[in-house]
Amino acid sequence: MVESSAEEWPPRGGFQRLTGVRVEEVGDGVYWAQSFANAGWVVTDEGVVLIDTGGGVGSALMLAELRKVTDKPVRYII
Repeated sequence: MVESSAEEWPPRGGFQRLTGVRVEEVGDGVYWAQSFANAGWVVTDEGVVLIDTGGGVGSALMLAELRKVTDKPVRYII
């Protein structure tokens, strides 16, 4: 279990530290959150296409990791 305070959100180390998941860029602008509900995202000129939001805390962590990559708006969710 990873301990974290409310002031430290997301926890140091981000998504991988809390869930053991690694976010990897698998193509130009294409990201995969390994072992986490097969989630990921694609960054396009118009915004982000999010593939599987996770759910609950996972959604917040996914968004935190996505924001490390781009500040473009999420346009579509698959």
